[in-house]
Order: sequence, then structure tokens, then C-alpha cells
Amino acid sequence: ILAQHRECWQGTVKAIFQPAEEIVIGAEAMIQESVLENPKVDWVFGLHVQPDLEVGKVGVKEGPLMAAADVFSIKIKGCGGHGAYPHLIRDPIMGAAAVVMNLQTLISRSRNPLEPGVLSIGTIQGGTQHNIIPEEVELTGTVRTYDTRLRTDMEAWIRRIVSGTVAALDLTAEVGYLRGVIPVNNHPEAARIAVNAVRNAVGTQALAAAVPVMGSEDFALFLEKASGCLLWLGIRNEAAGIVHPWHSPRFDIDERALPIGASVLAQCVVEACSYHVKLKEYGRFGR
Repeated sequence: ILAQHRECWQGTVKAIFQPAEEIVIGAEAMIQESVLENPKVDWVFGLHVQPDLEVGKVGVKEGPLMAAADVFSIKIKGCGGHGAYPHLIRDPIMGAAAVVMNLQTLISRSRNPLEPGVLSIGTIQGGTQHNIIPEEVELTGTVRTYDTRLRTDMEAWIRRIVSGTVAALDLTAEVGYLRGVIPVNNHPEAARIAVNAVRNAVGTQALAAAVPVMGSEDFALFLEKASGCLLWLGIRNEAAGIVHPWHSPRFDIDERALPIGASVLAQCVVEACSYHVKLKEYGRFGR
């Protein structure tokens, strides 16, 4: 599209085909390989399919769109033995159950209720037989936040809750915490460019307000290096049964969204190049 309409824009365009997006390491690897340099990238735009948005719609918003994602692990250690003699053991399964319940107080009582935050336990592993209490149980989970301060607090709160809970049951614990991808935070000027791109490419009727989610996306790392915006591309079609969420085994898309997405991305290039030229000629606030 861009090549066929070269007269409509000035500048250099890089098309980023990002690998390893689902394990959120592709963007970092590409940045380390200088994908945003030589020449330096001023604007970056991306699309993410959105099964909650009807096909034909494109969602845009400035500010937070997707959350930071952190991973934690908790190893709870006790003294195993036969389930018939609980007085002779220190039960890490009991400790794990208590930890799972107590961690949710961080969301309901420690976190400001006006600040988005999610803490979910994804795995619990321990034990091999129905009548044997194991020596150790391991939990893993994820924390999702938008706010940098809350993100830091959540790690400290998890460590505090785990320490206090296992101590009360005469157990010990090890907590591992890994900072993952940062939040997707769309830049205001780039979001305005994206709004104009949607209107000019596919019409005002296609424009929708993007709803933030607690999922994560390493496109956020590109936004650390350049002004940009991630847009939602609507793919939902209830009549065709295309309603299932990301990562569902029944996930599908309405392919009518594909030319819409291509047109909008191409128009983002046109709008951004035009905006950049105006900035150079007139300055950010005009003359």
C-alpha cells in the first residue's frame, strides 16, 4: 500500500516483523539488534487483534492500554510424613492453601481500589500420593499492574504475606520474583495521529475507544524508545461464532479485519510523516 502511494508521504518506513511476541522477548531482542536505529525511528505503531471488538472497528486510546507482567514463585517447605499422623509433620500443603488465600488480601486490602491490579496463582505442585504429606509445595503466579509504585509494592507485600503465613504454621518459604514486561503506555500525540489515521483510512464510524486490559505485550519496549501507539483491531463476529478470547483453542478471526488493519497502519505512516514534517517546519506549538 505504501509503495503504491509513495507520493503521499515523506520519510523512511521500517516494517517490524516481531518474533517471540507471546513469550515477550522478541521486542527486546530486536531493539538490541538496533531495529530502531540507522535511521532512528521517531514513531512506532502497532495493531493487536481484539476479540471483544466487532470487526470493522479499530480501538484507540492514549495512556495505559496493557499492564506490566511480573512472575513469582513460592517454595514452601515443611516436614513430610504419613497423612494418618498429622501431629508428626509440618504440612506445606496447608501452608500453600493459607498463602493462596492470604495473598488475595493484597488486592482487597493493601492496594488502592482505584488502581488496577491483579494477582493470580497459576500452578500449585506438591505431593505424589493421596496419603503422603510432601516435604515441599511450589506455587507460581503472575502480578499485573499499570502503576510503577504499585508494581514495586506488590513484590514487597507478597514477601511479607508469605513470610508471616508460613511462620505461623512453623514452615519456611523461598520467594522468587521476576520483573517482566512493562506496561503499554500510548503516547498522546501518537494516539491523536492514530485517531486521524482510522478516520481517514476507513471512516469515522470505524473509530472506537480502546478498553484497557490487564494482559501484557512487549510492544511496550518500543514505546520506551519512540513515540507510538498500539491499536486494537476488531475481529469479533458473533453471527459466525468468532467470539472466543485470546489463547482459547477455539480462537479465530474474521478475516475482513485484515485489509482494515493494513489500511490503518499505512495511514498511520502518512499521518505521522506529515506531522513530523510540520514539527520540523513550525515547531511543536507553531509560530
